[in-house]
Amino acid sequence: MYRGFGYGNSIGNSVALVFLAIILALAATIAAYIFIIPESKRNKLNGFCKWLHDFLNLKKLWIESVLRFLYVFDTALIIIAGFFTMFSSFLAGLLMMVLGPIAFRLIFEGIFMFILLVKNVIEMNNRLKGNQDDIFASNTNTFAEKLSARASSAMHKAATPKAAPASVATPNVAPAPVPTPNVAPAPVPTPSVAPAPVPTPNVAPAPVPTPNVAPAPVPTPNVAPAPVPTPNVAPAPKPVVCPNCGSPVSPDSAFCTQCGTSLR
Repeated sequence: MYRGFGYGNSIGNSVALVFLAIILALAATIAAYIFIIPESKRNKLNGFCKWLHDFLNLKKLWIESVLRFLYVFDTALIIIAGFFTMFSSFLAGLLMMVLGPIAFRLIFEGIFMFILLVKNVIEMNNRLKGNQDDIFASNTNTFAEKLSARASSAMHKAATPKAAPASVATPNVAPAPVPTPNVAPAPVPTPSVAPAPVPTPNVAPAPVPTPNVAPAPVPTPNVAPAPVPTPNVAPAPKPVVCPNCGSPVSPDSAFCTQCGTSLR
C-alpha cells in the first residue's frame, strides 16, 4: 500500500514538474521575443546576448556543418566495416568498401542540393524585401518587434502616474486686425537708352594663294646621227701555194722550196 502511494506521489511530482517546466519555458520564450529576438535590440546587447540573438534568429545554418560531419563519419565507418567484413566474406567486404562511400556520397549530395535550393530561394526573397543580413529573415522578427513595442508601451504606461485632468482655461480672444488696403506703387518710368554702336573690326583680306604651275616641257628635235666614215682597208693578200705540191710559198719566190716547181 505504501509502495503504491509513493509511486502515485512520484507521478504527481513529475506532472507538476512538467507543468512548471512548460510555464518557465513559455515565460523564457516571451522574454526572448521581447528583449533578445527583435532586430532593434541587437545593438544594445552585450557579447553573449548578441550571440544568443543571432542563434535564435537562425542567422547561420548549422545543418551544413552537421551533415558534413555525418558524411565523413559514415564514409569512414562503412570503409572500416567493409575491411573487417572481408575476413569473413571477401566479396561482401569489398563491395561495402567500394559501393558504400559512393552510396553515401549520392545521398548527402541530394540533401545538400535541397539545402542550397532552400537557401537560394530565401536569399532571393530577402533581397527583394531588402533584408540581406539574415538567412531566415521572416515574419518572426516582425512579430517580435510588435510584441516588444507593446510590452515597452505597457511598461511605460504602468511606470508613469495618471495626471489629474487640467482645468479648462478660457482663451483670450484678441480683436481682429483691421485690414489695410494694398496700394500698388506707381510705376517708375525707365529711360530709353539707345544701344551703343558696336565697332566693326578692320579685317585684312586673306592672301590669295598662287598656284604652282609646272613649266611646259621643251620639245627636243629629232636629229639624225652623223654617218660614221668607214676607212678603206686593203684586203689581206691571199696566201700563195705551190700548184704542184700545195705547200705555201712566198709571193716573190720563183721556185717551190719543197718540190722545185717553177712558179713563174
